[in-house]
Amino acid sequence: MAPPVVAIGIDAAPLQLIESWIAQGRLPVLARLFAEGARATLTSLETYVAPDVSDPLARSAIRSTMNLLAHLRARLQDEAQVLWEDSREKRDLLAAVAELAGQIGGEAATTVAQAASRAEDVASAADSAPPAVDALLVENESLKEALTTVIDTLEAGRDALGPAYSELDELVRSQLRRQLDRENRWIFSAFAGRPPF
Repeated sequence: MAPPVVAIGIDAAPLQLIESWIAQGRLPVLARLFAEGARATLTSLETYVAPDVSDPLARSAIRSTMNLLAHLRARLQDEAQVLWEDSREKRDLLAAVAELAGQIGGEAATTVAQAASRAEDVASAADSAPPAVDALLVENESLKEALTTVIDTLEAGRDALGPAYSELDELVRSQLRRQLDRENRWIFSAFAGRPPF
């Protein structure tokens, strides 16, 4: 007699998310099942449902759902690295802006220095590899708040900063462009249904 086979279907979380929780030690029972058993992703929506749907509205809903799932898969795979790179760049940017503003002096320089100082207090959990996404989200939000303060201060003190404003503005815009480039693969696929390349 053949040994019994147990099939477990998990439809509430993507496999990549479950695998990341297993790697973090959050799902020890599933870790054991994965190690001792077999697993696979069932593409039932694309394989079994979509070909049999003829209603245009239903087909559109299926395409939208598949695009959303593809977006989530890509985001789960990349989000920690993207947040880590973004936070590192924001810290570097805030330090550079504080240094340039410090050379100019005045009230704007003081406000920028204070924002940069707050950003320094938000230390990354790791310098060589991304920490957990939740820690990165907290860090990134603090850095965004500091950067927003810097942007508002620079804009308000635009005339007082003179020619240095252009240099500071370009530093900020350059970092924001890199951030958008990193996130573009998520945004594009969510709306177009395919990766941008």
